[in-house]
Amino acid sequence: KVTHLRSGGAQIGCPNGGYVNGQYAARWSSVKAYYAKAKEVGATLLILVHDIWGADAVCNVPRWPGQNGDWTEYTSFMKQLIDDAKANGMTGPDVRWELWNEPDYPAFWGGSQAQWLEMWKRGSQQVRAAIPNAVLDARRRPSTAASCGARGDRPAAENRGMSTAQYGP
Repeated sequence: KVTHLRSGGAQIGCPNGGYVNGQYAARWSSVKAYYAKAKEVGATLLILVHDIWGADAVCNVPRWPGQNGDWTEYTSFMKQLIDDAKANGMTGPDVRWELWNEPDYPAFWGGSQAQWLEMWKRGSQQVRAAIPNAVLDARRRPSTAASCGARGDRPAAENRGMSTAQYGP
């Protein structure tokens, strides 16, 4: 039985896909389609925020969240994504938020470690403020935990006092 589906519309619209390239709608449509399928088969959907942004190891990423200390675009992106999720009923335990994975792999993250930690903090705070019982899935941690300041089997975000329920084994 399928228990989880992951979607963020990776590679749709490449080489210039994703929110950061003005191509949010196509990727969001993919997430909605996957959610419908997940509900149909009784599975949980993992929303891959980094893919919706455009960081999917294939598309061009002209800017990373918080680049040059500017969080305006990321905050707007997260607001749109959260608003769309709420409008489509994606607020229950059948949805998990995977904010960003593999920050030690340049194709998925081109900013600094501090920038990634701040992005995770800001994103998790926005999700929790809008959807208090949201599950933040942090199982897709860096390939080497030390590379992003994580303590062994927990994401770096937890080391900064953020609640990140639902870790994998």
